[in-house]
Order: sequence, then structure tokens, then C-alpha cells
Amino acid sequence: NFMIFFKISFLFLVFIFCQSLGQNYKTDSLKFIELKKPFISKMRDLQEKSGKLYNLKKNSDSLTNVKIQKKIDSIDILWSDDYKNLILAELYYFQKKPNFKDAITAMLFSITKKEAENFYPLYLETFEKLNLKIKSSDEGLKFKIRSANLLNAQSSKQAPQFVLKEINNEIFNLKENKGNVILIDFWASWCEPCLKDLPVLKAELEKYKNDGFKIVSISKDANLESWKKSIKKNGMQNFVNISTLENQLDILDLYVITGIPVKFLIDRNGVIVKKWRGGSDEILIEIQKELAKLFLLN
Repeated sequence: NFMIFFKISFLFLVFIFCQSLGQNYKTDSLKFIELKKPFISKMRDLQEKSGKLYNLKKNSDSLTNVKIQKKIDSIDILWSDDYKNLILAELYYFQKKPNFKDAITAMLFSITKKEAENFYPLYLETFEKLNLKIKSSDEGLKFKIRSANLLNAQSSKQAPQFVLKEINNEIFNLKENKGNVILIDFWASWCEPCLKDLPVLKAELEKYKNDGFKIVSISKDANLESWKKSIKKNGMQNFVNISTLENQLDILDLYVITGIPVKFLIDRNGVIVKKWRGGSDEILIEIQKELAKLFLLN
């Protein structure tokens, strides 16, 4: 009778404990949702304003478009600042709630964003404060790999090495190209901002190709024929053209590419000079300036 009573009592305690955990999770989830609401509301309003301005640009003259673009740029800065504040609020919340299992999912998502780049140490600090079960989960292990890859693909670091097959079946080995200046361009044939960058990139390649400059164009195209047609159509034959479909190495994970275009400029010593996300005239001007500096030095 004692053993039966003990088993029933034990099972009851387990039930109460599980109920408590479930209630804690619900409470933490609701608090997390409430924490994010004011940030998300402000960011949504800014996106709506930006969208209306983009629609205005379609029917405006070039001079008006310049003014509208300045307004859009200022809104983008405000949106980015709000997102940074949201990231900080989330991370500090997770540090106080080490058993909150949704923390790792949110961190995996936000760490890849441009706004998170200055917060990598805080991400690692937060991860270490999570409980062991969360850190040892599949998502926890994925976070460890992703955060390590992000830290390895930063400016002033040696570029992560890779060996990939080109469109012509030759092999491109980044390590063997030490001594050259390399611009890695992650793109796709369906990506309009990527295609918009091509005239400037081709001009820069023509300018410096005899001085040891190469553009390594890595495509995310899901269709090989579309990729090959785009190379021909856009006159990219002088690029080192690589498809992620034709290679087993997951270069997108190695460089943590979650959106395109993304560009990495690598100097003659194999060190990452700078990373750019997105496409804009300002980015292209920066690339031109950085290339000019590198070739002036050598």
C-alpha cells in the first residue's frame, strides 16, 4: 500500500511540475509578445510610410525622385534603429528567462540581420545563460555553428576558405588565389538589385583585371538554365561563375547568406576588407573607393 501511495504521490508531483512549467512558458510567451508590440508597431508604421513613398516614385520625375529617395533613406535609418532596440530588448529578456525555449528560435532568426552585427558578443553571452537543454537542442547546436560562421566572416578576419566548381568545370580555390583581390558577389538571376549592380562591377573588373582582380559570382539560382542564360545575357563571362546547386559545400552557410545581394571584398592577404548587404548606389560607390585604395597600395 505504501508503494502504491508513493507512486501515486510521485506521479502527482510530476503532473504539478509539468503544469507549472507549462504555465511559466505561457506567461513568458505573453510577456515576450507584449515586449515586442511597441517596437513592431513603430516598424510597421515606418514600412507603410516607406511603401507609399516608393509608389510615389513610380509616377514622379527624376528630380522629385531624388527628394523622395532621401525621405525613404531617412525612414530606413529609423526602422533600422528600432530593430536594433528590439534586438537588445529581446536579448536582455532572454537573459532573465534562461528556460524560455522560444529564445533560441528568435536568436537564430535575428542574428543573421544587418542590425545584429554589433551585438554578436551579447548574443554569445545570452546563449551561455540559457539552460543546458536549450543549448544542447538541434536549434542550440545550429546557433553555435551559425554564430561561429558569422564571427569568422567579419571584416579584418581571414576569409573562410572554400573550393568550388565553376561553370566551366574548373575549380576555384580561394586559398590558391592569395595575392589577388577578390570580390565575392552572392546573387541570383531573379534578383533585381543584384542585376542593377552588374554594370559597375563589370566596369571595375575591366579596370583592374590585369592587376589581379577577380569577381567570384556565386548564384543562388534554383534553376541552372536560368543562371547560365543570365550570365550570357548580362555579359558576365569574365566573372568566376559558381552555382550553389553544382557544389556540395554549403557556401551559403559558411558565409551565413540569408538574403541577396551580399558582397565581400578580400585583399591580397586573404583578409576581408568589408562586407555589404543589399544593393544601392552608395554601396557601389563604397566598393569603387575600396578597390581604388587596394590597388593604390599595391
